[in-house]
Parts: sequence; structure tokens; C-alpha cells
Amino acid sequence: MLQLRPTARNKSIASRKPFVRFAKFGAGVFILIAINTPLHEGLRKSARKAKGNNR
Repeated sequence: MLQLRPTARNKSIASRKPFVRFAKFGAGVFILIAINTPLHEGLRKSARKAKGNNR
């Protein structure tokens, strides 16, 4: 039992850290996507116009 307790604590701590990192990373990516979506839409529209003009 004494050997299992520290391993369980280490596992719980190790499982929490990646989750926090993933949450922060996901929030940052979501913010970047939210900021870049209008730019991407504009690029897609301009690309469609360019393709239409080429045709």
C-alpha cells in the first residue's frame, strides 16, 4: 500500500498537468482560429474570384 500511494499521486498529478496544458493550448488555438477565420474566408473568396477570372 505504501508503494501504491505515491504512484497513484504521481499519476493523478501527471494526468492533471497535460490536461491543463491541453486546455491552455486549445484556448489559444481557438482564439487564433477565431481571429483568423475572417482572413481565411477573405482568402477563399479571393481565390474563388481568381479561379473564376482564370476560367
